[in-house]
Amino acid sequence: MVNLDGLEQISVLTKPSETTRAPILEAVANFGRRIGNEHDTLFVYVSSHGSLAHPPGRPLARYLVTSDTRLDLVADTGISVADLVHTL
Repeated sequence: MVNLDGLEQISVLTKPSETTRAPILEAVANFGRRIGNEHDTLFVYVSSHGSLAHPPGRPLARYLVTSDTRLDLVADTGISVADLVHTL
């Protein structure tokens, strides 16, 4: 068990309704509003499967696979790792 004492804000997305693409992207978008000052530390841990896909007109890219990702449409229904890193 991890000791989380001293952490002011913790978000854990584990319920099936929280592990789809939309709630995950919403949680990431909310990170910026939760940071209080420049000395705050944001720690993000993702435990997920991943896949590679060719977005239209772009090179092969990495994607997080969420519970609602369609494997025949990974680029459209997964979460782009590059976009996630850029946002963070």
